[in-house]
Parts: sequence; C-alpha cells; structure tokens
Amino acid sequence: MLMVGDYAPHDGASESYEFQLMEEHEENIEKPAEWDRIYEAILERTGNKELAAATATARVGKEDDEPEEQIETEKVEKRLLFVVSTPSDLDIARRRHLCGPSGERFAKSYLEPLGLGRSDVDVVDLGELDEVKDLEPLAVVTLGKTAKELLGDVVDVSLPHPAAIKTDRARDGLGRRLAELGAILEKADSFLPPKGVQEQAEIGLRMRESQPPSKRGGTEVGVARARDLANGRRVSEDTIRRMASFFARHEVDLDSPQNSDPNHPDYPGRGIQAWKLWGGDEGKRFAEKVMRQLEAKEEAEKSRAVGIYKADDEKRIVYGVVLDPTELDAHDDFLSPAVIEETAHDFLESSRTIGLDHNGNAEGATVVESYIERYPSEEDYRLAIDGKPHRSFRTRFGEDFVTSGSWVLGVRLPPELWSKVKNGELNAFSIGGVGTREDLGAGEMPTIEFIERD
Repeated sequence: MLMVGDYAPHDGASESYEFQLMEEHEENIEKPAEWDRIYEAILERTGNKELAAATATARVGKEDDEPEEQIETEKVEKRLLFVVSTPSDLDIARRRHLCGPSGERFAKSYLEPLGLGRSDVDVVDLGELDEVKDLEPLAVVTLGKTAKELLGDVVDVSLPHPAAIKTDRARDGLGRRLAELGAILEKADSFLPPKGVQEQAEIGLRMRESQPPSKRGGTEVGVARARDLANGRRVSEDTIRRMASFFARHEVDLDSPQNSDPNHPDYPGRGIQAWKLWGGDEGKRFAEKVMRQLEAKEEAEKSRAVGIYKADDEKRIVYGVVLDPTELDAHDDFLSPAVIEETAHDFLESSRTIGLDHNGNAEGATVVESYIERYPSEEDYRLAIDGKPHRSFRTRFGEDFVTSGSWVLGVRLPPELWSKVKNGELNAFSIGGVGTREDLGAGEMPTIEFIERD
C-alpha cells in the first residue's frame, strides 16, 4: 500500500519501503470520465499526483460501496467562464482545455493571483458555446485575440492566451485586468484570505503533521479548510460565517496550558492545532472584518430610509429624495453626485421595482417620476461630478428642502397603500442595494456653496 505522509503501523502491515518517482508516462488508455473528475478534485486539494491517481483508481467502479463522507468544499454559484478560440492537439487528446505548459501558466499567472483553482472556473472553446448557453457566468473572459474579436460585446474581460505569457514582464502586464476580475469576484461575495491567514493555516498543517495520530487536532473539514487557506483560495460568505462561528466557540480552548504555553509538555494541544488550521488569530481578525462588512451591508439595505417629502392627494403620488449628495446616512456614508446619477439611471434602465418593507414587491405601485435635481449651471454640474467645490441649489420641497444632485422619485400608489400613507403607517422610502465602501481622507468631500430658493 502506498502511504502518504508519516508512516504509521496498521493491522496487516509487515514492512515499509521508501521509493522515489523517477519519471512519469502518459498512459494511452481511455480512463472513465469519473476517474478524471476524481483525479482532478484530489489533485486540486492536495497537489499530490500519486495520491490523486491512487484515489481515483481505487474509487472508480466501486458503485456498491457505501458513499464516502463528503469533505466540505467551496462552491461559488456563478463561476468565471474562460473562452479560447480552438483547442490544441494536446487538449483534444486529453479531452481538456489548456493542458501542458499553457495550463500551468493559466493556473500560475491567472488563477492563483485571484485565489482560484482550476476546479473553480469553466473553460470552453468557441465551438462549445452552444453547450453552455444556459449558463449564467459571473463573467465571460476571453483568452486570445480571436475569441475576443468573435465574441465582441459579450466579453467582460479579455486576457492574452496563456501560451503568450512566457516572461515576467508579460505577467506583470496582467495586473490591471486581473484586478478587474478580482473586483467582480468580490462583488460575488467571495473573499481572498490575507497573507497572514495563509501563513497561519500553513503553520497549523505543519503543527498537526508533527504530532502522532492520537494527538492530532482538527477535523477533516478543518484540514480541508487549512489547505484552501494556505493555498490562498478564495472563501465564500458562507465560509466566513463558519469561520467567525468557529473562533467564537473555540477561543476558550486557548486558555488551556497545552494550547497557550509553548513550554508545556503537551504543547501543541488539539485546540491550538485546530485554531491555526482555521487561520489562527489572523483568520479571526479576517473573519470578523468581513462579518462587519456583511452586517453593515445588510443593515444599510434596511435602514437607508428617507421621508416622504410631499404627496399629491388627487393623483395618489408620493415624492421622496432617495439619495442626497450633501447628506451622510446612518452609517456616515457619503454618495457622490456621480454615483447617485449612475444609480438613478440604472434603476430606470433595469428595475423600476418598488418593494414593500424589504419583503417582496408593493403590488400596484408604479414609478411615474424620477429625476436628478438641477445645478445652478452646467459648470457647477461638471464640478460636482468631478468632486470639486461647486454651487448647489437648496429648494423648498414639501415640508423640507431638496439640494442639487439629489435623486427624487415619484411613485403612484394603489388605494390600499395610499390609505397606509394617509394614516402614517407608510412614511418613507428605503433604498436597498450593495456597493463598495472607500474611506475619505480629510477634505475629500467638496466644499458646497448653497443658493437658497423657494
């Protein structure tokens, strides 16, 4: 039996031998598709070709065996779709895109910087697009000029074919476009673990491996998580929540001497091993930081409410300022005039949906007006969009005021909702959405000169 890692005696074992892999040969035999799937999955998680091959060979054909316990893996619902023009001869022979040196460059220069593995993305050629037409990829990424030219506007990001990336200089030029893909992945709520988290997970794996089997801490899930973190693999929102929960439950374990005192005879105990596997103190800070962002986003979706400024009784229309570039919201966030304008335009183009208490749509409610309050001059508008000092109207609007650059919405309500407005049960608009937060430096919010008018 081939043994991976430290050898441990077991029933039926008589002798052990060490061996060295001298060379590899591709076998010209057709392996079942299931063999390939298992091989790739194990190789992706362990990086050990011998273990992957042995596991796939052992599992294929054993349909009557009890199903093995599934180790938790990261899955992103929407995946990046990479498109090449045509497969190479080697790709055709192996029935897999980007084999050989091109595949190695693809993994090293394209996927690793994004915290992705080959199993996290889909790769097709132009001839296979019909087969994946029902997919809703996170983004379409072309590899090479031919695919880019043929797909045109369908493309989200274009990259050179990995075969063209042969020098460090060429790899350096990928930074900006890979950053675009990174931003897309962040919006999909997958997060790249910081370097410190990766290092702590690696320490955890080494720490666990140094112990005899009877003293090893962490579960299979913890070990799988550590491998992902150590390899810089992205983690999902779900996993962030599990990490935060793990640290909250197990922080008390660090109080034990075997988990806190390196001079203790039983150090490292199972608790500190498990703690490190999940990223250690760095992992705890990482999970808590992302959790704060997620909670702030959820809270913002519920609490970004603005009062109904005025109402037209005869037409059953309510008016409200949805976003104001001169006001900070409940979370001290400021939206620039440019962002407000973009948001208002996108709402009309792609949504026009009015919800009710963040719980489904308000049936019968219709958007009848949507506009950006005008600036005193075209020059003031341009200065505001560029984030520079400018003048702004402050105009009487119902019981309150509206300033230039604000997004105003008018909504006609059905009788049953109109009655709720009249009795005060409904009294505000609340905008729901997601965005990227950036810290403002001192003086970055532009100076505004207000011009009062009725």
